[in-house]
Amino acid sequence: MSRTQSTAIVQIGDLHLGADWVDRDPSRTLARCLDAIGRLDLLIAAVVILGDLAEHATDTEYLDACAQLRGIDAPIHVAMGNRDDRERVRQHFGFSRQGDAALNYSVDMGPFRVLVLDTSVPGSDAGHLDQRSLRWLHNELLTDMTAPTLLAMHHPPLLTGSPAWDRIALDGESRSSLASELADHQQIRAILGAHLHRPLLTQFVGRPVLVSPSTYAQFPLSLAARTLEPNDEPPGYLVHVITGDAQLVSSFQTVP
Repeated sequence: MSRTQSTAIVQIGDLHLGADWVDRDPSRTLARCLDAIGRLDLLIAAVVILGDLAEHATDTEYLDACAQLRGIDAPIHVAMGNRDDRERVRQHFGFSRQGDAALNYSVDMGPFRVLVLDTSVPGSDAGHLDQRSLRWLHNELLTDMTAPTLLAMHHPPLLTGSPAWDRIALDGESRSSLASELADHQQIRAILGAHLHRPLLTQFVGRPVLVSPSTYAQFPLSLAARTLEPNDEPPGYLVHVITGDAQLVSSFQTVP
């Protein structure tokens, strides 16, 4: 089938290359997801990878990720996850070396801008936005107040009601600061997140929050769970189709 003229942003996350949580190879499930993405009948403007690329943050795991992602005919943009190492992510994905500074950056994708925020805290599974990141976001939002803009981050700004998930959420101070920052910026169309290993949809300050499933393993939906135990649900990803009038139509995709 020939490609249409629709453009799309693909959102994936939680690759966890090198993990052995379940009887499934995360490298092979990533390969299956990337194969499915490559067969989409869409012009892919970019693939946004929202963190936890590597389970142990080793060079071998990141080299595996880079080797597989080179097969995608689209720009690749990565965000930091709680399992990732900033120095190695900068090294393997072509960022300038800035020590342990948060990895925040903006990408112009034509009809959309994407602002990538670093919510990771070394040594912690939970997320936080430090003051430098919040100042960076403030300045970026003022730079262009008209272009439709997406925020992309590993830890989505939400609580689920599940003790197991909410212990490792973006902290309350960061959610409050982010809400204040977004209140006067209507150019923010959506917030893209990962981390929860489950497709989820909610709102934050009136904007949709779209959480992608993992390309490796999912956590079951349970509001009573106090520990996170992966199950055998299939891997998946999100596709955001950009329409001619710069609207976003999002689809959750699973990969059997």
